[in-house]
Amino acid sequence: MFEALIAAIYLMPDQGMAKVQTIVNQQLAEAIHAFQPENPKGRLQIYLQQHFRREKLDPGDLEYLVISDQIEADNRHRVTVQVNLLGRPWGQGQGSNTKEAEQAAARAALARIEAGQSPL
Repeated sequence: MFEALIAAIYLMPDQGMAKVQTIVNQQLAEAIHAFQPENPKGRLQIYLQQHFRREKLDPGDLEYLVISDQIEADNRHRVTVQVNLLGRPWGQGQGSNTKEAEQAAARAALARIEAGQSPL
């Protein structure tokens, strides 16, 4: 039913597409946002690209370094990663593998940025 209504509005001769965009944004934006997977590494990269106003970052602008990789007493793997922005340490994270630790480090860096600290 909703799809048929959207199609009918879209086909209207006067600004049908604009009206559809408004309706979809109002009705579905929150639902669409909720289905997007969290990707802190991607968000951090996009942040840097937007603030540098370029599509590709230089080597060293955004680096993930493994600073610890060990097996704990309970036989669980624990990796610690540090993310460097513009050559400076900006966040650390831990996980059971490198990917989890990198995501956690990016999340920590984003938290600092969202708190008002600028790496630039």
